[in-house]
Amino acid sequence: MSKFDYRRPQKTADRLLDRFGFAAILRRAGTVAPSTPWEATSGSPTDYPIKALFSEYTDGERDGTLIQQGDRRIVFSAKGLAAIPKTADMIVIGDTDPWNIVNVATVAPGNIPIIYAAQVRR
Repeated sequence: MSKFDYRRPQKTADRLLDRFGFAAILRRAGTVAPSTPWEATSGSPTDYPIKALFSEYTDGERDGTLIQQGDRRIVFSAKGLAAIPKTADMIVIGDTDPWNIVNVATVAPGNIPIIYAAQVRR
């Protein structure tokens, strides 16, 4: 049995995001280890450029608890991204208020990350 080559779907996803996506930033808050207990523990954030697509949740997906009214799904490519997104990160689009990542899933068939799907909320 031949092994499926997941690089093709990855290239297709990247091509579609390049064509229909918009520029955004995955922002990770900076952390600095304090030398004393009363020092601040945040440093400069690190920004990672991404190409993203917005997607609405359907009424059937919104349960009012895990997925709330106003939540959005943002899909972006995993290829070349220097950071794996996590719930403490934000998505910044232009000059608007950032979207906080509530949940993030990696689409990685064959253990090859293709895209990330993040549930975001303001």
